[in-house]
Amino acid sequence: MEEVIACRWNAVVHPKDTVYVLGDVGHVGSVEIMRELSGEKHLVAGNCDRLGGLIASSLFRSITVAKWLPGVLLTHIPVHASQLRGAMINVHGHLHSGRIGDSRYRCVSVEQIDYSPVPLRELLTP
Repeated sequence: MEEVIACRWNAVVHPKDTVYVLGDVGHVGSVEIMRELSGEKHLVAGNCDRLGGLIASSLFRSITVAKWLPGVLLTHIPVHASQLRGAMINVHGHLHSGRIGDSRYRCVSVEQIDYSPVPLRELLTP
């Protein structure tokens, strides 16, 4: 799986692109593969991430538990609907093949995005 992700990632991500990784990269093999991936990487930590090792790896420009962008909340685990204000979108991972029946949620678990990064603008169009 890691090799497929690396190949598809590097096919679409350029060295100067900013990429938000929405967690669960602390698995065996994942950290080594991250070194091969293009772009400036920022981690929104997931429930399976071992932060000490990831911080020490210097793979990520930043590591947080959530990232707010205009109109968008990036998280690993989807937040409760009461936390989404107005037209805010929650881009998240964690669910793998699952979906939330609410148009404000966008799951980017690799199983749902064909193992390839997706530009944020594509996630924000209905």
